[in-house]
Formats: sequence, C-alpha cells, structure tokens
Amino acid sequence: MRIILDSVEEIYDSGSTKAIRSLETDTHPTGNIIFGGDPSSIETLNPHVNTTSVIAGSSGSSGYQEGVGSSAKFRVIEGIRLWNRTLLLVSDSGNHCLRYVERMSKRTGTFVGLCSSSGFINGVGTDARLDYPIDLVPDRTNPECIDC
Repeated sequence: MRIILDSVEEIYDSGSTKAIRSLETDTHPTGNIIFGGDPSSIETLNPHVNTTSVIAGSSGSSGYQEGVGSSAKFRVIEGIRLWNRTLLLVSDSGNHCLRYVERMSKRTGTFVGLCSSSGFINGVGTDARLDYPIDLVPDRTNPECIDC
C-alpha cells in the first residue's frame, strides 16, 4: 500500500492491494491512518506495526444497515472525515446519505439524509435528501457536503 501524506511518500506493506477511496490521518497520538480501502468498509492502518483493522463495514459486502463494526453496511464510501475525537463522518454516496461512526463503540448512525432515498431537499438531519454525496469539507464546526 502506498500512501502520500503532506507530499511525503510513505510505503506500508500491509499485504493489501485495495484501492484507497478516502484517507484521513488520526489526530490521536497513535498517528493511525483511517481510510476507505473498499467501497463498503472503513479501516485503520497502524503505520508503526504495519497492520490494518476494520472499523466498520465489511469488504465485499455492500448495502445499507446500521450496526456495530462489521455488521454495518455501506454502499459506496466516497469520503471519511474526523469530526472530533469520538466521531467519524462518512459520505456513503451509494446510499445517498452522510453517516457517522462512533470510534470507540464502532456503532454507525445516519447524520444527514435518508439512506437509500436520493433527492435534493434542504433540511436538517434525516429531513434532508442528498444525491450521491462525494465528500465533506473538514470544518469541525459546520460540515458541508461537497458535490451533493
């Protein structure tokens, strides 16, 4: 796996040939790298010991299901952003919604939009409708969807 952060190329041989869809550096002192290594899973790479582990979703098993860890399902993850020390925001483009993952419990939930229902409706939370959200602006106080 080849990862470029801040214009410095780092090579990690995790035995993975996955294409990275979204990448976020953990602000936690471990320095782990959080990424969408598959359209339907969120993983973390520990560069110090060169290992990956699944945070949520399951490689090769797409769909929509809220859950904990690998029991959650995502259709197409396009963006992952750290919201704060406890939450990840996920642009689940294939399900037309923004979701969150609680980092400690690995529980997922819907943040904005009604998953599996596309459209263009301004609203708060699940009253809004999105159409293939691509990414999130990493503004910790007011996240904005890009290309929704």
